[in-house]
Amino acid sequence: MMQQLDMNSEEFKAELVKTEKFTDKVCESQGWVYSANEDVNEGVTLGLARHRLLFGKRFCPCFMVDPDESRPGKFKSSDDRICPCKPAIEKEIPETGICHCQIFCTPEHREEQIKEKEAKALAKEELKKVEEDEVSK
Repeated sequence: MMQQLDMNSEEFKAELVKTEKFTDKVCESQGWVYSANEDVNEGVTLGLARHRLLFGKRFCPCFMVDPDESRPGKFKSSDDRICPCKPAIEKEIPETGICHCQIFCTPEHREEQIKEKEAKALAKEELKKVEEDEVSK
């Protein structure tokens, strides 16, 4: 069963502030930026804070965390994904521009995300105009 945390508790709020500072430092130290998707960034940051309180480490919230059979009372995750994880540093960001969790990326990748978002919004507006024209005929 999944452990529950009160996200309104002072303990969680304090850990969330620490985690936000932590992710800021990760970006700064690695030369990365946050993804343009703010909802994802918020969700990942909440997950990192939650894992820090539950398991003592900022395990990637995208992967399962299980008890470490070889170390009673300790935990581990798939591929030992503790933020910033080795796969993100060594493979994901250098090769694709963004980490698996989608929170950290290169500045260039973020610019592409923003351009794509703007293009989708423009296309949506154009489609709406076409639909309105069709209805008015």
